[in-house]
Amino acid sequence: MRNFFRTTVVLLLLWGVGAVPLIASAGSVPDPASDSFAPAMIGKKVLLVHSYHREHPWVINVEAGVRAALGNSGVRMEIVYMDTKRNPGEDFKKRAGNEAHRAVERFRPEVVIASDDNAQQYFARRYAGRAGAPQIVFCAVNSDPAAYGYPAVNVTGIEERIFFARSVQFLQKIVPGVRSMLVLSDNSPSSLAALWEMRSQDAPLDRIVWKSCGTFSKWKEALLTGQKFVDGVALLNYHVLRDQNGNQLDPQEVMAWTAGKLTRPSIGFHIFTVADGALCGIAQSGFEHGFRSGNMALKLLKEEMSADDITIETDLNGVAMINKTAGHRVGVSVSAAAELLADGVIE
Repeated sequence: MRNFFRTTVVLLLLWGVGAVPLIASAGSVPDPASDSFAPAMIGKKVLLVHSYHREHPWVINVEAGVRAALGNSGVRMEIVYMDTKRNPGEDFKKRAGNEAHRAVERFRPEVVIASDDNAQQYFARRYAGRAGAPQIVFCAVNSDPAAYGYPAVNVTGIEERIFFARSVQFLQKIVPGVRSMLVLSDNSPSSLAALWEMRSQDAPLDRIVWKSCGTFSKWKEALLTGQKFVDGVALLNYHVLRDQNGNQLDPQEVMAWTAGKLTRPSIGFHIFTVADGALCGIAQSGFEHGFRSGNMALKLLKEEMSADDITIETDLNGVAMINKTAGHRVGVSVSAAAELLADGVIE
């Protein structure tokens, strides 16, 4: 499995796509001439529900993983994008969840794959344990699944675990002197859940400073001041930061500023964070979440079992990433030995 994900690093970095419709999209039925096409799967349906918008890099990678898993199985897939990252208001989230529910009523899938926490909170949880409901496979969930009524007879999936301790250990192989760290994040519900889980990990550090921010100005202040008193910086999420007028900022704009102001070696927990300017990290792979959840969906469709027959997964591989350019900015030279430990190296 590790070697499989090593070969997908290039795909995982390709998130720059053009604008596309944001609410729903239909997937085409694969070519039946393919050797791997399974006639028994014709007519089977999977609905993929994303918490966020289609252009979000995590969404793109999850979707690529699901499509790779389904391959030429003959399964028909439709997709709903709830767009709750750019629209965090409670009323919008409820409407987005209801829109996804209407897609279930119209499309009538046997399996629903629900990605990230908002898709559980505002949509998928209503089906947990309900007679006649589709099988639910969740992925990229930061909160305790019990918060959504999981597990249930028709629910299984994949929990997201931020690789904090592993990322710190990886950074220490590149910069051995790192013993203290500033952990910086926005204050979205998924971020706060991830920070709570990160605190439970036994990271090899003497001191950790935790900062969650609602605005870009607070983020700037926390970074510029905080990094003076630590050896390294950990960048979690920065996708719902707002300006002084309450407008949500472009995350790439936030990361471009951040990368230019970093004076300490940094770690990121998503592939796009390292690609956009963090030095290194054991990154969550949206592709891995999508690929594993897609395989769970296929297993449910092929074997006609209940979701509770499949164990919830927490032991993911992640992707070890290094950004040498980010290292040069803060005076860190990445050794050849450290490069050998990485699945992907950005020059």
